[in-house]
Parts: sequence; C-alpha cells; structure tokens
Amino acid sequence: MLKYDIENIGKDHPALLTGNFEACAVALCSGGASPWPLEIEWHDLTKRPAGTVGPETCELTWQASSKTCADKARKTYQPKRLTEDAAIGVCAVAFTALKEGTIDEVTAHGTGVDYWVDDQRAVLEISGIEKGDDAELKKRHKDRTSQLKGGSLFKKIKSGYVFVVAFGRKKAIFSYYNK
Repeated sequence: MLKYDIENIGKDHPALLTGNFEACAVALCSGGASPWPLEIEWHDLTKRPAGTVGPETCELTWQASSKTCADKARKTYQPKRLTEDAAIGVCAVAFTALKEGTIDEVTAHGTGVDYWVDDQRAVLEISGIEKGDDAELKKRHKDRTSQLKGGSLFKKIKSGYVFVVAFGRKKAIFSYYNK
C-alpha cells in the first residue's frame, strides 16, 4: 500500500499553486478521517511495464490544520468547483505516489485537456465525481478519454493521461495513452 501526505502536493508539483487543491481534496476525502484509502485502477502507466494494468491503494493522510482549511473550502466553493479542485489535488497525489511525473501548468482553454505534464512531455485530462457508482466512474473515464484523444494538443504531441476519481466510492481510474 502506498501512503501520501496531502500537504506535500505543493512540494511535489512546485509549478502549481496547490493550497486550494489540498484543502478541497481533504474536504471531499474527509467523509471518514485521515487516513483515507483510495483505490487507483491504472492502465499502461509509463513507469510500469508496457501493457500492464492493476489496482493500487494509496492511503492519503493530512494534518488537523488541513481539516480546518477543508471546512473553509466547503463554505467557500460551490459543489462543482469543490469537486473539480479536489480531483486536481488527488490526481497530483496519484502522479507522485505512482511516480508518473509532475503536473506543470494549465493548458489553454479549448484544447481538450487540462494540464501539461513533465515540461510538455504529455497532456492530462482530469475529472471528479463527488458521488457515483462504478458504472458512472467508468463512463466518465471513457468520455474523458475520448475528449483527450480528440483534443488538439494530444493530436500534436500524441501522449496523454486521463485521471477520473469518484470520491464517494474512494476509487479512481488513471490511464496513459500514446499514439
């Protein structure tokens, strides 16, 4: 089992302003308490043997001060924004825990993807679902994969990731595509 202290997102992804992502992630992950186990189903990640898949559990932890920030995030953001920012935070955790690289910067609007990875080596599409079953998680992943592959940046660099998390299920799907 992997373990990750959510307060390390900023250190592990230094190009991003991550405090909000950390607070929102804790807000949606803290339905229980720290630690919060996330099952990550992964497909063809670059740091794993080609063609491999598997689940990995990552135990997310945080300090009491992050719980205070999470409570403020719930009072500050509408549910859609809270879920979106939480998904970005948890995606950053998965990138670090599974040693896939670093999320560098946001992409231009309308490119079909959300972020650049490893100095523009790949692109990344992220999505989150506050509540939902396994079928909804798989459908969202399929939809985001189509969005990634149809996007102008993926067509240009031919390398990208899709990360979708369902907070209520404590599950995520993380996949890599290379044309």
